[in-house]
Amino acid sequence: MARRLGAAKSTADRLLTMLCSRGLAEKKPATRQAKRRRPTHCSSAGKAIAAFDPALAAAHGTAGCPPRTDTTIRTASDFEQAPAQVRRTGYATNLGEAIVGGAAVAARALDRSGRACAAVSLVT
Repeated sequence: MARRLGAAKSTADRLLTMLCSRGLAEKKPATRQAKRRRPTHCSSAGKAIAAFDPALAAAHGTAGCPPRTDTTIRTASDFEQAPAQVRRTGYATNLGEAIVGGAAVAARALDRSGRACAAVSLVT
């Protein structure tokens, strides 16, 4: 997280500790289990980054939108609407788009140059 934000590890840890103390994040013990990534079109973090990274949004539009659930974005034209919504509201959502019954909200994180390089996501 520190590397992606362009911040010192101690700064990133302090920020995460503060978010945890306010109930906005949760630290989990480190594991060696590989975390599965969700496609951009059906994850709140992916949509939050794509809204501010035109190259990512364009690449994903070309790659297509394979469905995961009944509520997954399925077409490139539908995906084009998601970044516009994120730019209007400042956050992205995933309401059962990746996993039936799952939900998440995410906001972008910027690097030192102001480019969206990561996202902070809260998942239920």
